Amino acid sequence: SVILELVHIASLVHDDIMDGADLRRGNPTASAKWGNSLSVLLGDALFAYALELATQFDDFDICRTIARASREVCTGEILQTQRRFDLNLTVPDYLRIIEMNTAALFAVAPQLGSRLNGRDSAEQDALYRYGLKLGTVYQIYDDCLDLVGDEKKAGKTLRTDLVKGKLTLPILYLLQGATNEQKTKLNRMLLKGEPMDASILAGIADYEGAIERAVKDAMGMIQDAVNELSCLPGTVYRDALEGTAGYLNKLLDNCRVMA
Repeated sequence: SVILELVHIASLVHDDIMDGADLRRGNPTASAKWGNSLSVLLGDALFAYALELATQFDDFDICRTIARASREVCTGEILQTQRRFDLNLTVPDYLRIIEMNTAALFAVAPQLGSRLNGRDSAEQDALYRYGLKLGTVYQIYDDCLDLVGDEKKAGKTLRTDLVKGKLTLPILYLLQGATNEQKTKLNRMLLKGEPMDASILAGIADYEGAIERAVKDAMGMIQDAVNELSCLPGTVYRDALEGTAGYLNKLLDNCRVMA
């Protein structure tokens, strides 16, 4: 848990640098407090320390799995950065990117928990799929929150995705539902990096419908994730995994209300 959280924090430190974010969990980001140069080194140091801790397991496959997940996170971020302002980005492209740069850590967390407790490979694979789906859903939620959330309640800088050219699922659906004239207007604003709040987006196309569609897709993935838990016996641990999925479902529902 500590190792994966270190990798996660390292990725957040780097994300905040690239997004120019000032707040994270209600506090100044590392880059806002110490500048980009030191923050890059901090993120690198956290990655390195996590991988050093991973080598302490007798089971070398655990270390390899964590290293692969760390590589996936970095590769996903590279792909996302390359595809910024790419108006040809498709929904499958988007989903593949977030599976790498967000869901990879969600996937290996329950998988490795199962492995460390001596469970069979079928259960480990099922828990990997559970985590992958849950991580994908969480990123969709985070992308919706960036559009409709309140910074004070969220405790982090919002409205950065569009300014930085990140085409998230609700924006991709927004583009799909827009007229040619609306697409041209939105594309022009995206390429210029003009700030856009919810009221501007609502006047371009079916903004609420795009949020609703993204939330609906994510909720379907949550059910798929819960279905992966059918291989587990009925214990408090399975209840906790189902409860985590249920909590994420509530977060998504809140986004639907705020849209």
